[in-house]
Amino acid sequence: MNKGMEYYRYIIKLLRCISLASILCFLIVFAEAQIVVPVSEFGSNVFEVSDAGGYCEVDFKTYGKSNGELMKVLKDFVNYELEESEITWILVLNLVLDDYNVEGDYYSGTLVFGVRPNPTYEARQILLDNGSEDGALIIQSKKVDPVTLFNVTSDCEPFSAFPGRKTQVTLSGSQVGVSYYIDNDTIQGTGFPITFEKVFTEGVYYVRAKKKGYGERTMNGNINISYFPFLKAGLCTKQNDLEGILPPIGPIRPGCGFYVEKVSFIDLMSKDQKRQLDKMIQEINMGKSTCCPGFKIRRVNNAIHLMSGPNIKGVEWESEVFLSLDNGTGGKQYRIWALMEPTVYPIERYQLLKGDMYGDRYSLKLDGAQLSVVYRLFRDSVFVTERIGTLEPVEFEDLSGGGTYHVEAHYWDTIIPMNGSLYVDKNVGGANYVKESVYVNEENPVSTYVYYDGLGREIQLRQEDNSVGGYDIIQSIVYDSTGRVSKSYLPFSVRENQGYRKFALSEQDEYYTNKFGVNHYAYSETKYNNRPEDQIVEQSFYGEKLKMGSGHTVKTNVRQYTTGDNVKKYVLDGSSVKLEGNYSYRELIVKQVTDAENVKYTEYYDFQGNLICKSQDEVKTYYVYDDLNRQRYIISPLQDAEFTSGTKTLEQLSKLCYYTEYNELNKPYKLYVPGAGCTIYLYDKRGRAVLVQDARMRAEGKWLFTKYDEMDRPVITGTCSGTESAHKTGLAGQFVFGEARGTVLHGYTNNTY
Repeated sequence: MNKGMEYYRYIIKLLRCISLASILCFLIVFAEAQIVVPVSEFGSNVFEVSDAGGYCEVDFKTYGKSNGELMKVLKDFVNYELEESEITWILVLNLVLDDYNVEGDYYSGTLVFGVRPNPTYEARQILLDNGSEDGALIIQSKKVDPVTLFNVTSDCEPFSAFPGRKTQVTLSGSQVGVSYYIDNDTIQGTGFPITFEKVFTEGVYYVRAKKKGYGERTMNGNINISYFPFLKAGLCTKQNDLEGILPPIGPIRPGCGFYVEKVSFIDLMSKDQKRQLDKMIQEINMGKSTCCPGFKIRRVNNAIHLMSGPNIKGVEWESEVFLSLDNGTGGKQYRIWALMEPTVYPIERYQLLKGDMYGDRYSLKLDGAQLSVVYRLFRDSVFVTERIGTLEPVEFEDLSGGGTYHVEAHYWDTIIPMNGSLYVDKNVGGANYVKESVYVNEENPVSTYVYYDGLGREIQLRQEDNSVGGYDIIQSIVYDSTGRVSKSYLPFSVRENQGYRKFALSEQDEYYTNKFGVNHYAYSETKYNNRPEDQIVEQSFYGEKLKMGSGHTVKTNVRQYTTGDNVKKYVLDGSSVKLEGNYSYRELIVKQVTDAENVKYTEYYDFQGNLICKSQDEVKTYYVYDDLNRQRYIISPLQDAEFTSGTKTLEQLSKLCYYTEYNELNKPYKLYVPGAGCTIYLYDKRGRAVLVQDARMRAEGKWLFTKYDEMDRPVITGTCSGTESAHKTGLAGQFVFGEARGTVLHGYTNNTY
């Protein structure tokens, strides 16, 4: 072995020197790594493996009988090469070497590589170089990112907006099952572009995407909410100190400190800065700024005049300037009037909270309010109502419907968003329910809620956090006026669910409309005969092609039996079967069924509900019962054709018929299957099948046994010998009925029979 390896390495070095030129040509195709494999040719030049990993079989040929010894160590050498190159994601698991081909003078075989899963988002490649241009490239695909990267844009250019203005932020696409966040707003992915619209405070905002079970991903681009330099004011400074841009001339604002005054910020600007300011004012007045539409501004010496603006009302405001700023902590925003003695009014940011619930109505409230400030409530960015602030917290009452709420404070021309937003689910209601939790592990049970109406009927099922995106799965059960289930609806998923869905049918329709269009037919229908027996006459299925009226439904017609149906009357006589002619008029009930593919078959039932005969294309299968209504025989069409009169024994029927014999516990004891003989079942006192023996095992004197624990779960299976009578005696005397955990080979005790 060592000798072969040394010789093998020598050959490799020689091949590397001889084939350097051809290797360089081949490396035009980029490979992450490369090893030399001294074979003459490969079965293919490219082998692809999925990111999940698996096996990769590389066929090869090597010419010359003298290479036989080298082929025996090919697997070890390739793994040695991989180890030396520190390649750990692929390994040769097996070498399948064929016999030497005398006519072709070559060895052929297969290298079976094992490939580990690729956890990265980059493809992995390795070049198997055989010293020629016919090398082989193994490519493993990259892991698919579950969250796609989309681009962020806004209705302000370039990605900048003015505070106090509603700004639209658009994501170029979205994925179903992914949640998208910006600030405190969330939108669920639809498979199409989505748009956020809200009032932002100053800052840089990113859109982030999150999918349950995966990490968070930031989308491409951002939105920068900032003031134009001349609109950003309020910093305390000393005369000629250019650390900040200041408000116009006026008294010292409280908190600035001694020997500090506010002066006109224009006085502190250089000539270049003033030219820049004039250029910005000109762009706004010409409508070139998409973030400040409708403003008319002019500068006269060291004063700025706001001539008009979208938030300014009345001619008395034409000579005043609105400057807005943040105090640095994010807690307040100020408004300042110029060309008069400045007035500073801090607008507090209060928190939006949930209020009371009363029936289908509810309330929301702010934990504070300021005098004369107008608080406007929005649901999904649409105005709902407003309240004028007093010294008491503001409450928005008598609300209905659902959506995401936020509040804006409006004070003259200032718009300040309040803290927080609230999602209210319009469909959550109350109903009695039973909760069942299955603990897959200690922390994450799978919970199912079954909701009931006042008559104790199931009306809705909810599986908590059970969809791919971690949403709840909802399925409705609807009854008609007579208490029958006339429609069966496909389930759908909802986010942030908190209970029973009052309008689940509307939600389900909206859910499938968004996915498949208006004609989705995400339900099946059942038609009844409107008689007391409530017989089903027609059933449709899900989808437009199988809906009612499509011609692809299941139709059922129930009628009385007539002598023209010609159904034979087989009667059980011990273990034999006797033919007593045909059934009489109205002695059976006939059920004629046409399935969705227009295939027709007929079923015949007796008045105890037993299926007597099933017919399709004049071919009939019969079912024979004993006095206890237990099915004993299934007579195949072949046997029926031969059975024209008289009585036939079990021995005569067993070749073409199924037969079941029961024990004293009313459980199947002997089962005869055509072509397979008889299978015997023996039970313990708890009615569990402990011993089974088919015809083949009976010839060998063997039995298949099963042992159970105290909870009737199978824990040990195996084969044993013995006679039927001996095993019956042993089971009759059994007094231990469950195995427990033990220390023997199979991990359980061996105390039961």
